[in-house]
Amino acid sequence: NRNSNAGAILGALKALTRIVAVPSHGVAAVRAGLPEALGRVLVQYSHVWEKDDEEDDPYAASNDDDDDENNATTTTNDDEVPLMALDILHTLHNNREVRRTASFLDQVSVVEGIVCILAKSATRTPDPDGDGRADICLQGLELLLQLFVDTTSNNNKTLSLAEQLATPRLTGLLMEVIAREPLFIQALASTLLMSSKVLRDGGTVLPAANITTSTTNTTFAIADTGSPPLLCVMEKCHVYLHTHLAALQLLYRLIILCQSMENEVSDLIWSTFISDNDDLALTLCAQFLLTLQQKEFKPSNKVEAEEFDKITSPLVRHVLLETIHEKIVDTTMEEEADDSYTKSVLVQMQIPSVCLSLWTNPHLQTLAFELVSKMAMDEDMAVLFVEQKSTLQSLFELLAQAPTTTTTTSSTEVVVDDDENENENDIRGVVAHILQSLAESGVLTQAVQKFRLKSVAIAGLAQACTQDAAGETATSATLSSRCMECLVDLLSNNSNNNNSNKQKESSGTKIITEADATVIAKSLGSKICHMVLSRFLERAKLDTTYDINNNDDDEYDNNNNTICEAPYVVLLVAVSQHASSQKLLGQGGISALVLVAGEGHVPALRALQQHANLDHVFEAGGHTQLYKIFGDDDNDDNYSSKQHALPSRVAAMELLAQLSSTSKRRKEMVMDDDCLETLRYALHCIGALDTDTVVDDEEEEPELLEEEEEVVAESDDDDDDDADVIDDQEEEPEEEEEEPTAPAAPVVVTRRKKKKKKPEAALPAPPPPPSAPPSAPPADWMVPPPMPPPPAVPLSKPKQLTEAEKQAESKKLETKLQYVSLELLSNLVPLCLDRLSDVCSNLVPIVQELSKKEAFTLPALSFLQSLAPFCTKTKTKKSTTASSMVALDADVLTTVFVEALEDNNNKNYNMACKLVATRGLSRLILDTSSSLLQTRATQVLISLFQTAVKKCAVQQQQRSSSSSSLEKNNSRAVLAEWTCELVQVLVQVAPIQRELLSEPSVLVAMVHLIEWRYDARTITTTTTTTTTSSSNSKNTTNNNNNNNN
Repeated sequence: NRNSNAGAILGALKALTRIVAVPSHGVAAVRAGLPEALGRVLVQYSHVWEKDDEEDDPYAASNDDDDDENNATTTTNDDEVPLMALDILHTLHNNREVRRTASFLDQVSVVEGIVCILAKSATRTPDPDGDGRADICLQGLELLLQLFVDTTSNNNKTLSLAEQLATPRLTGLLMEVIAREPLFIQALASTLLMSSKVLRDGGTVLPAANITTSTTNTTFAIADTGSPPLLCVMEKCHVYLHTHLAALQLLYRLIILCQSMENEVSDLIWSTFISDNDDLALTLCAQFLLTLQQKEFKPSNKVEAEEFDKITSPLVRHVLLETIHEKIVDTTMEEEADDSYTKSVLVQMQIPSVCLSLWTNPHLQTLAFELVSKMAMDEDMAVLFVEQKSTLQSLFELLAQAPTTTTTTSSTEVVVDDDENENENDIRGVVAHILQSLAESGVLTQAVQKFRLKSVAIAGLAQACTQDAAGETATSATLSSRCMECLVDLLSNNSNNNNSNKQKESSGTKIITEADATVIAKSLGSKICHMVLSRFLERAKLDTTYDINNNDDDEYDNNNNTICEAPYVVLLVAVSQHASSQKLLGQGGISALVLVAGEGHVPALRALQQHANLDHVFEAGGHTQLYKIFGDDDNDDNYSSKQHALPSRVAAMELLAQLSSTSKRRKEMVMDDDCLETLRYALHCIGALDTDTVVDDEEEEPELLEEEEEVVAESDDDDDDDADVIDDQEEEPEEEEEEPTAPAAPVVVTRRKKKKKKPEAALPAPPPPPSAPPSAPPADWMVPPPMPPPPAVPLSKPKQLTEAEKQAESKKLETKLQYVSLELLSNLVPLCLDRLSDVCSNLVPIVQELSKKEAFTLPALSFLQSLAPFCTKTKTKKSTTASSMVALDADVLTTVFVEALEDNNNKNYNMACKLVATRGLSRLILDTSSSLLQTRATQVLISLFQTAVKKCAVQQQQRSSSSSSLEKNNSRAVLAEWTCELVQVLVQVAPIQRELLSEPSVLVAMVHLIEWRYDARTITTTTTTTTTSSSNSKNTTNNNNNNNN
């Protein structure tokens, strides 16, 4: 009765509370129409909850005292009436008999009352002491969610989408009631914002993203939805943990019905939810998309979760993505519109990450692709993809997904649609474009390091590099090339300065872990090798010595367009720094790496030295490529002739020395025509090249070069690029002439640069060395011709060295180059001495002086020892033929070896050097013309033999004392080899020097060597028994040896 006052209704409700507590009475009350009456009571008294902040009402204090007392009484009764009415409805619903026989939730008045009271109870300022709103929210949401449950089922099973659409109480009753109550929809929207973990102040403030630098605001105010949110009661509501999650589930079901029904009622509900404010609509849709990604929102039931993944969530996400895309397009189309709010929403709600995760769903792929493409093509919005870890990780994981391929079985053939493959490529293309733009700006590397996604990034980019569209060349700007550029950027250590970083990369080695190198080698190794080989093949087809430029689609810097700076070359060299990954590359990787090393690339040369099989390097033509670094090439723009002249030549010389370590490879190496030029350069490095011959050959060459340059200039007047190259070649010698000469740096500049000098600018050759006895050559003989200093260090290097540091580094490299030059000469010169006889007449005296220096003792003696077979006696020296111009006197070399054996100062190479000197004596001791020199050599050998025997005994005792390190094993091997060599030399001179060898001390040493034992008289730590036994054994052995003698 609408005319009844609140007191009477309250009394009736109190009486009914006791009656409906009995199950049988509850069924009778429902059949008597009690729920319908309670629904009308809820609607009638719902207005009492519309006063959010009554204490702030300016008219609240204008009433009289009597009216205040009456109003207080009335307000108390009005507040209790809807509370008790909703409590009775909740009690009836909890009655199992009522749900089974007399369900009342399909009555319009009941649903209308619940929706109305819920909408009016929403507030932002709840009473801390409790005013009943929490009970209304908890019980009201539970009753509405019960509409979506099958009441005939014993387990209260949730209805499927098809069943919900076929249920009148949902499609007709609930939707129409909610459409008539827009305040309830707005309250659900406010609840959605309030539940956000990103928004602040109860879902009313949006934090600004880091990329919105165009505005000074740190926060943005969110537009009002029209209603405050529902209360968050941390108690179980239906099957959910709290009321906010229950309200969001109700909103989710309403949107499903709206998209499924598509009528005026559903359109009204949806338009009410998103409102007329574009920013508010964007925020609501973005937050709902983010909410759907949360684990707690997904149903725990297996059947419901499957329906959520395949049917309902794609339906809701589709309309949310569509709305977001529409709002973004509207914002960008407006002129002078500030998109800071839009960018902040996209970043804070992780929309890029959400869109990337939805690309696996075929129903949402198109919309997600359009939305991501829109953000990717905007330079400002591209940074959105590195603001969140999940977004960046989704990018790399999407790249790692293999595209759909055609599969054939025995019975059927499955053919994939071309449109699907094209869409796959387009998606990867957009992702590659995003990563490339981020890499160029230096943001990608910082983000990967910040979120620790390096392994994920390398795996994704490496997998994407293997995918190419048909009809594209290996070196064109395809998806793989863009991904390679991103991969190269990740391998760099410094991303602050791109120009200086590229120079660092070209001169150093990429730092990459062995695990990452293995991943790249397995997935991308064959691709990289193919691209490197194709690039060199393209250059060979052009028949030019200049490095070919990249295609028009490539975005390299014009100043850094050499082959060695291409992304695939950088990756190849980086992967080759580990032995395991280089082994995975196979022979194709060695072939590609050899071509790169031929450009003078120091990291490639180091990788071949440290980890490559030398036989494989030789089979790939490694020695031929290395010869080009030292050859007379007119190309002055070569990679090795500018930035890395000295380091690359040192590395190349080391690798050549390693390749020439076996006799089989030596014979094939000297057959190459370029080998002679390399050996001449090595002789020049040690100061043994005759300057007279070289200067005479070069006096006529500048004129020929000038004539060739004039012909090229006349034929290419219309070609600006070629003219610039020629001008650069003509200007470089002038710059070198202005630099002060430095006589102490002969190993930096090749003979090729000397040829480019004009005749008037050529430096005068030093006077020929004065004659001197072979055994003591003057110091002037080893002074090489003065040469210009190395090229100036590029100004763009990030770290400038001081002059002292430059000189120290240059001196260190020069010493190393001289050392490896001696090693190479010792391996190859004996095989081609006849062809070098006209350019190294003073070879022996110069190498002899080098052998006296501690840093060059071992290689210098090895070189002289390799020349020992070509020595002649002084009396027959004039009868020599091919090597007559090389002073290879047996007495001179014998003196050098004897002095080396007598020298005990060089402790670093003492035993190894003595082994080499002993081998040299074994070849020359019988050919010496001086008997005194032969006697001197024999005495030195005998003394060393006795010392070596004692050392052998010491090594034997150390080995028996459980000391077995690698260094000691190596020293034992050298000692044993040296001792064997000493014995062989003594055997040779025994017929001539029998008197010296017959001394008792020598014979005792020989016996001890056989016994592998120390001299008993020097033992002080052994016991008497051991000494006696040792003496007896020694005497027995001596007697046996005397009898044998």
